[in-house]
Amino acid sequence: MDLEHELKELRVRVAVLENEVLSLKGSPAAPFLRRPSATQPPLPAPPPVPRPAASAPKQGTEAIERFKKALSVQTSETILKWAGIGLVLLAVAFAVGLAIERGWITPTMRIIAAGAVSIALFVVGQRIRSTRALFAETLQGASFVAGFFTAFGSIPMGVVSGEVGFAAMVVVALAALVASYMLNSPPIAVLGLLGGASTPFLIERFPEDPEFLASFAALIAISTLIVFVATGWRTLLVSTAAVTWGMLALAADESDSAPVVISIAIVGVALWLVPLGREILEERGTLVKAPMHRIEESLEPLLKGVIHRFAITAPIVTLLLAQTAELSRYQWSAVIGAVAVAFAIASISLHRFEFRQFSLTHVTVSALLGSIAISLALDGDVLMISVPLQATALWLIGRRLDHKPMIWQSHVLYVIT
Repeated sequence: MDLEHELKELRVRVAVLENEVLSLKGSPAAPFLRRPSATQPPLPAPPPVPRPAASAPKQGTEAIERFKKALSVQTSETILKWAGIGLVLLAVAFAVGLAIERGWITPTMRIIAAGAVSIALFVVGQRIRSTRALFAETLQGASFVAGFFTAFGSIPMGVVSGEVGFAAMVVVALAALVASYMLNSPPIAVLGLLGGASTPFLIERFPEDPEFLASFAALIAISTLIVFVATGWRTLLVSTAAVTWGMLALAADESDSAPVVISIAIVGVALWLVPLGREILEERGTLVKAPMHRIEESLEPLLKGVIHRFAITAPIVTLLLAQTAELSRYQWSAVIGAVAVAFAIASISLHRFEFRQFSLTHVTVSALLGSIAISLALDGDVLMISVPLQATALWLIGRRLDHKPMIWQSHVLYVIT
């Protein structure tokens, strides 16, 4: 009994000491426990008071400090790494410049070295493509740019003839298009397009030979549209239209010869039918679209509906570029009328195959071109009568099809009248 009594007394003393310690730390003290006497039974020991979590803020602060320290170390390492790379490149450039100045490196050796660097960039990009896709794509795009300018630089250095250098530039541009398809990279395809388009200007075939420029633009359009059919990259489609139409505009400004006009017609028809045909085949499941690139995803709001826009802009831009051809107003009326009939037939066919939106787009273009053709063919009072009749017909057809663009066309014709 004495041993049990002493044990209880020790417990009470420990509880009192804990209360005193907690009161010193600022915590509310537990109720005062009196010392048991011999005549009074001892009070039961109080439950253990949980200690305040005072270490949590300290741990969070330590984590932030460790992160800042690691970040500063990484930043310092990155700065030192790129500074070292820059110094090495400067040293290499100085050594190469000195070697060229003293004749130690011949032009042939320079071209070979540049070609080796281009190949090395592509290989390194391919090796790291699975882990660092964006950096790999940058390296591989740079490899084609370096290869293109290596081929171009071989001409003024006298390493190869102009024809061989031109062929090498074309080969590099085509290789970029093929690689873009294999690597699923629209930026590399656009680089190949720009490289091919710049070739006639770099070899100074323009403005002395506008027919060559127009024919080359048609070949570029066909090459890039083949890649578009295989991939469905709308960025490549828009870039192709902008580049080739720009080249054709320069050629048409210098010459109105038959090769220029034929090239304009080929590009216009291709930019109308190829995107439309691919869209139809894709909706029917015949063609499968390539995995969407991040650039295509980011530009999707701008590229949405681009096939409809090409169905409208392709004939209009083509007719505007072909204005240099020496035709009378009646001949132009026949040409534009034929295009209007072609679009009307396309609209009927699309409607039959249940592509209603494309059908409405084509019937709108057909009505617009038909109005222009009739206006060119007629004159005087007959024209003043035909324009309101055209507007009325467009309004009736637009109301029948519930097609607002055609109704707007009718209002515009009424205003013109």
